[in-house]
Amino acid sequence: MRTSPDFQGMRWLKCDLHMHTPADARHWRGIPIGGNPDQAAERYVRRCYECGLEIIAVTDHNFASKSFLPALQKSIERLSAEFGYEIILFPGFEINADVGRGMHVLALFEPNTNLEEIDHILTICGVPMP
Repeated sequence: MRTSPDFQGMRWLKCDLHMHTPADARHWRGIPIGGNPDQAAERYVRRCYECGLEIIAVTDHNFASKSFLPALQKSIERLSAEFGYEIILFPGFEINADVGRGMHVLALFEPNTNLEEIDHILTICGVPMP
């Protein structure tokens, strides 16, 4: 992160823990990814850096970002030298829960969690393909 090792005290982090990506086209309001997910990931991550975000959680509906997350992580690693720190990326998903009037539930996982494990948890939650 961007704090001196000698710093003694509280540290506030700029986070967005409910982000969607172009992979979740139905809920995406930005520029479509087009044919090149690596370029889209770089634009996405660059914008996160430009906004000063230090932690992000990608929570596309029904884990639509599963195949896009590796490109995001590679872009973070590539751009971290340029911006002087590495954004922490929490993978996750958003699902609709059939409770009362209905609600949305976010699930966040440790940054290095295997994406197949997350997909399996989504299946256990009863979310059908696709």
